[in-house]
Amino acid sequence: MIENFKITMPLIFPNSVISGVTQKNVSTDFQNGISFHTVIDEKQNEYIANKELLASVLNINQKQLIFQNQIHSDIVRIVSSDSKVETSDALVTAEKNIYLCVKIADCCGILLLDKENNVIAAIHSGWKGTMQNIAGKSIKKMISEYKTNPEKIIAYLTPCGSACCYEVKFDVAQYFPNSIKQVSKEKYLLDLKNEIKNQLINCGILLENIEISKECTICNTEYHSYRRDKENAGRAVAFIAIK
Repeated sequence: MIENFKITMPLIFPNSVISGVTQKNVSTDFQNGISFHTVIDEKQNEYIANKELLASVLNINQKQLIFQNQIHSDIVRIVSSDSKVETSDALVTAEKNIYLCVKIADCCGILLLDKENNVIAAIHSGWKGTMQNIAGKSIKKMISEYKTNPEKIIAYLTPCGSACCYEVKFDVAQYFPNSIKQVSKEKYLLDLKNEIKNQLINCGILLENIEISKECTICNTEYHSYRRDKENAGRAVAFIAIK
């Protein structure tokens, strides 16, 4: 096991919640850093080894880690301890002791807690997911399935590609008029966190109940970044569970 395994810990959640975002954690065994690629790919063995490692660090059984096949969609699923890996980009549960996991490398991970009903969600929201308002759709699922009051939701936005570095062209920028800054004739900087924050507020979440990481995965080499490292990029895991 890696000594001093690095995990970024949200500050906003109560002690009843276990949550975090894995950092790069470079080692001699994993030259590109501890990472979680898509479940079905050429790095299947690496994925399995890292799942075992994360479970060891958290002192849990790896069966408690609930992953999904992410495709930048707006698909939200209710899951339980016996759920299989299926296609979606947001997971919701009221079951305790299972860890909802999203893989990120510049996309934003959104972790939610309905503190009144003990419901949690883990959401994968890159620009495509944000354009489709997957955060809002996840909150609607929590409302319909668990009668969640948005004012009772606590939210954490993980390190991700940020306004300092997240370059896009007009084909993307056009969807986010309130969260872009034009820097040249063809290039814009996208503030993904600001766009997601506004979506959460529009759903009724209170601003004081939202914690936003200041870290940018593109310029901070402690985190995985697809834009920086391309095909050599790994994936971090953002996770949340109720004890």
